[in-house]
Amino acid sequence: MLARLVQAEAKGNPITSIELQDGSIGYTSKAINEAFLSCYRELYKAPIQLAEEVYDIYLDRMQLPQLPREERLELGGPITPEEIGGMIKGLANGKKIGRASCGKECRL
Repeated sequence: MLARLVQAEAKGNPITSIELQDGSIGYTSKAINEAFLSCYRELYKAPIQLAEEVYDIYLDRMQLPQLPREERLELGGPITPEEIGGMIKGLANGKKIGRASCGKECRL
C-alpha cells in the first residue's frame, strides 16, 4: 500500500525542466534524461588514483582477523570427498543431485 502511495505521489510531481551543464534549461524528456545520465556518469566514474602507500597505511590500521598458520595451509590443499559430501547435504531440499547424474564416487 505504501508503494502505491509513493508511486501516486511520484506521478503527481514529474520533473518538467532541469538545468543543463551549459547553464541553459532543458524541457524535453530527452534533455532531462541526458542530464541525469550525465550527472550519474560523473558521480560514479573511477575514483581518484591514490598512491599505493595510502592504501598500505589504511590496511595496516585495519583490525582484520587472521587465520592461524595451520588453517591457512589447509586452504591450499585439495578438496576432500567429505567436504563435497557436506556441501551436497547442505543444499536446500530439491537441490541435491540425483543418482543418475553422478558416478559412484559421488554417492554418500
